[in-house]
Amino acid sequence: MLKKTQVERAGIGEAHSRPTDRIAKAKGTAVAEALNQQCMACQMMLRPQRWNDLRDRSYDETMMTCESCGRLLYYDPARDSPQRKTVPVESIAASIIRSL
Repeated sequence: MLKKTQVERAGIGEAHSRPTDRIAKAKGTAVAEALNQQCMACQMMLRPQRWNDLRDRSYDETMMTCESCGRLLYYDPARDSPQRKTVPVESIAASIIRSL
C-alpha cells in the first residue's frame, strides 16, 4: 500500500520532486493555494499577469511557483471570491423626479 506522500509524489513527477523536496524541507510544505491574487503561504500578492496565467492554465501543463516563497501554486476556482457586481446607483435628482 502506498503512503500519502508517495501518491502525492507520483502526481508531481520526478522532474519536480527534487525542488519540492527542498522547499518542503525548508518551509514545511511545498504547495500553496493562490486565492484572491495572493499566495496563501507567504501572503504576498501575485503579479496580475501571473495571476491570469495561473487562473487560465487549462491548456498549460507547467507548474507555477510563487515568486516570493518558491512554493508550487494551485488555483481552485470554487474558492475564489466572485467578481464584484456593480449595483446601479440612482442619483438624487432621478429619485426626486421618480417620486413626483
